[in-house]
Amino acid sequence: MNEPVLVIPEEPAAEGGETDSEVIRRPLHQLSEWRERLTGNLLRAVLAVGLVVLVAETVLNVQLGRWDLVVLLAGVYLVLAIVTFLRRLPISVRAGALIALFYAVGVLGLSQSGLGGEGRILMLIVPLLALVLIDSRAGAVMMGICTLTLITAGVLMGGGFWVPPIEPRSTEWLPWVTAVAVYLLLAVVTLVPVAYVINNLVANLRQALEEARRRWREVRALSRNLEQQVAERTADLARRSAQLEAAAQVAREAAAIRDVEQLLGETAHL
Repeated sequence: MNEPVLVIPEEPAAEGGETDSEVIRRPLHQLSEWRERLTGNLLRAVLAVGLVVLVAETVLNVQLGRWDLVVLLAGVYLVLAIVTFLRRLPISVRAGALIALFYAVGVLGLSQSGLGGEGRILMLIVPLLALVLIDSRAGAVMMGICTLTLITAGVLMGGGFWVPPIEPRSTEWLPWVTAVAVYLLLAVVTLVPVAYVINNLVANLRQALEEARRRWREVRALSRNLEQQVAERTADLARRSAQLEAAAQVAREAAAIRDVEQLLGETAHL
């Protein structure tokens, strides 16, 4: 025979209020919405700035005869555009695509410039994006992957198995265009989440202050209501006490007076 299962009913919400479970789930829902908005804005910003990087790198790689990199960059940008405009995709897919993009660009930077490029900086941005857009576990995983990538690159380049084609190109304008565009990408990816966090904190603070004011108004109204009820109850008790005192006095007078007419007169007087 199956044992009966104790089911604790959920406390009903007050009029115009929320249940306990809704109150508990509300911060998680707000965090999910916040991450979704942040991912969309980051994708659009990266898509806009990435166009400059794509054009500059395409011209530069065409001059160097690196058609493989031209095709690779064009394919990556196409995937980025698809992920940006397909808003029906799950947030995990869109955020994962953005993280994978920065990881791929970081690996490409390491392979092309070694310690002299932006690869290490991009490897730092990758776990930050995973932490902000997904969760702390994803951030830790991506930090481990980026660390292993840096160690692998160090072993390959330090052992002479891979020599990055470092070229002195500081006097050319296309590398500077790429460098400025990459800087803008890093600035956007770093500053936009911080701005979102600050704005979210300010909004939550305002909401908390408004909630505190509303609660204070409710407490004051409840206090006035209780004071009115106490005053009414005190007046009622005083009236009942006076009635009981009058009844007791009538009883005492009735016990002391033997004449019926005098008793009726005293009772009417009381």
